[in-house]
Amino acid sequence: MQRMSKEEVLEPLGKSRFGCFYLLSFLMSVLGVVMFTAGFFTDSASRTADGYSLRYFFFIFGGIWALGWLLPVLLMFRIDSVRKKYREILLQQGQFGRAVVLKSEEVGNSEGSPVTVKLRLEIHLEGLAPYQVEEKAEIPILKLPQLQVGSTIEVLVAPAIPGVHMGAIKLIYK
Repeated sequence: MQRMSKEEVLEPLGKSRFGCFYLLSFLMSVLGVVMFTAGFFTDSASRTADGYSLRYFFFIFGGIWALGWLLPVLLMFRIDSVRKKYREILLQQGQFGRAVVLKSEEVGNSEGSPVTVKLRLEIHLEGLAPYQVEEKAEIPILKLPQLQVGSTIEVLVAPAIPGVHMGAIKLIYK
């Protein structure tokens, strides 16, 4: 069987998980900014049906609406940038190797797919002494049997370089 290229292995890491939500959040934030801006053009004597200042209503709810939708988008951008950096490290410095599963423990919700699993792996790379790492990974339920204690799986690894990056690992399923 032919080994997959690094690009094929890392292809899912290059995609954003949040595409549609970005668009929705952007549009909702624009609506909040429009509402906030409307506060500047509203007559200070204008009142809501229950007697509150319409100007303050626009300022408060427009600001909350804009920030309430914008902050999650900024967080998602950060998550995507970390994923892309992780992918670049593996593309540039990653090498294929084997990992022996020393410990496998489900730590996430086991009712859905994928399942979050905490693994202790012994990494074997050509030219390096075997070393151990602990890794949390989201594993599809159907792939869990491949991660039994003592089993060997293929990995793409960028060993840690002190002061540069903390290392990266990608499990490769058959």
